[in-house]
Amino acid sequence: MTEYAEKVLQIRHRFLANLEERLGGIDAEIRRVEQGEPGAIADLHLALHDLTGNAAMLGLDDMTAEARRGLAVLESGRLEGEADISDALGDIRASVARLLELKN
Repeated sequence: MTEYAEKVLQIRHRFLANLEERLGGIDAEIRRVEQGEPGAIADLHLALHDLTGNAAMLGLDDMTAEARRGLAVLESGRLEGEADISDALGDIRASVARLLELKN
């Protein structure tokens, strides 16, 4: 194994070891959105975008696809305007739950 491949593998292990904490942070952002806190949607978007990018960079294809599903909810505008956001947030929570399942 090359030195580069070994470093990527170490980063991948660290990512997976910290995934539950990261997903807990995303859940906290979802609660902030539910409470109508200013900037919460942007913070949730950033957290999901970061998770998606890191999973993709590390070759975790199933996790990347699932994270993108959650991200797509935000990018589709389902949390904007007068829409009932509970269904959209439920879809994001479902993606978070599936990500946890994929880790295990």
